[in-house]
Amino acid sequence: MAGPVDAEKFSFLFDVFSRAAVGQIPGVDPTERKIEIEGHGTMSFTNNPLNRGLKAVTDELQSMGVINPNEKAPYVARLMEVQSVLTSDRFAKFMRPEKDGMVAVSESLVNALASARFISRPPTDDSKRELGYDLDDLYAKADTEFAVSDD
Repeated sequence: MAGPVDAEKFSFLFDVFSRAAVGQIPGVDPTERKIEIEGHGTMSFTNNPLNRGLKAVTDELQSMGVINPNEKAPYVARLMEVQSVLTSDRFAKFMRPEKDGMVAVSESLVNALASARFISRPPTDDSKRELGYDLDDLYAKADTEFAVSDD
């Protein structure tokens, strides 16, 4: 489901996701997307950073002509797991606070997010997800590229 994805496209979608999540892309409202669930009625997504980011990404993929759900899923799955990486102290060296309160993420980490292994793992107390980044693989890939770009 979340195999490696094209790094250039992922980097672009990471930017779209990030800007939409913080409200920098006007008109991204996940509550507009209605889903009919048989026996339960019509549901919609809440307007929160994750849903804004994912809506912007799925809209962007659609505009790129990526309509097959199997092609979209790896990008969406990887972006859904980004927050757990960006809030981890382990990856702090790949990020830099900006004056506007935003965080700049190194290209080496973004590229690693596109290619690092996804693994099945048991849920923890703070995570209900069973799939996610292999954090050791992610760190190794980001660190290798970071060291090369630092020279």
